[in-house]
Amino acid sequence: MQADYRDKAPPRVAPTAAASVVTPVVAAKPWGAPEAKALEKAMKQFPVGTAHRWQVIADILGSGRTGDDVAAFAKASGGASSGRDDYESFLISRKGSGEVVADGGSSTRGTAFTDVMVGEAAWTGEQDSKLVAAIKANPKTAGIDDKSRWAAIAAAVGGKSASECVKRVTALKEIAAQQKA
Repeated sequence: MQADYRDKAPPRVAPTAAASVVTPVVAAKPWGAPEAKALEKAMKQFPVGTAHRWQVIADILGSGRTGDDVAAFAKASGGASSGRDDYESFLISRKGSGEVVADGGSSTRGTAFTDVMVGEAAWTGEQDSKLVAAIKANPKTAGIDDKSRWAAIAAAVGGKSASECVKRVTALKEIAAQQKA
């Protein structure tokens, strides 16, 4: 049978020296205009994502304020974030120039991700038309394997690998499906 610990009081622990130290509550001194301007400058110098951002800014201000005090004032006054939450500003800066709209925890971009080519050169209209023509000229048949088919398509396009051609066809299909809907 197990002992029921709900009826017993928790064991007493002797207080440590650190627990007996009481920090005095100091009334927060008001923020002056020069200090607020220095805060705004420091917020631009140390943007969202900087490690220990608020403590670093507090140290630079040199006014004896804690990182929590600086963060609270910056959020209350709007600071350099122009009315945006720091995390939201961080997300916008990471996503780039696409318009980001937050709605209930999810975000959407104004531009499609297929418009952004990462790690490879963008496709020109001429290359797209060559790709379509090459796909029509090299249809799927039982006698030809996919590897040699896509190699022939890539050779007809010129300047693109077979894997880039496959990715582009997938992207073009998605664009066509979005335009239909």
